[in-house]
Amino acid sequence: MKKQNTRVTWKPAPGKVISYRVVYQPHGGRRQLVAKVPPTVTSAVLKQLQPQTTYDITVLPDYKREEGKLRQGSGMTDMALNFICQQSFKTQAGMRRRARKIGVLITDDVEAPSKQLKDEGVELFAVGIKNADEAKLKDDCSRPR
Repeated sequence: MKKQNTRVTWKPAPGKVISYRVVYQPHGGRRQLVAKVPPTVTSAVLKQLQPQTTYDITVLPDYKREEGKLRQGSGMTDMALNFICQQSFKTQAGMRRRARKIGVLITDDVEAPSKQLKDEGVELFAVGIKNADEAKLKDDCSRPR
């Protein structure tokens, strides 16, 4: 059987990305393959794929932390908050005009989009996990009533 190629594209991640990792594997498979992509590129061609096979594909941005350690897969919280800012809590998405806008976020980090949600009248509650910065969560999210 002839091996196949496919192109994967994505929107740029927020923040200062130093590279992307495209992680892919046959659905249910154990062996992951990784393609590393420069930060200015938002697509990759995955080569040598098995025909008639479903693949699980994940694109992860890599960021550099202040102390010089690579922070892998970060930015997902930002991406999720941006998504709900743009796609949720809108009448086009089924939001009722007088309904309260409430979001619950389970995270180890909260960034700038939470302010945008608050400015749009969304009550955002966060559940901190791992090494979450409690002070930052309190500053960026709503207070329980």
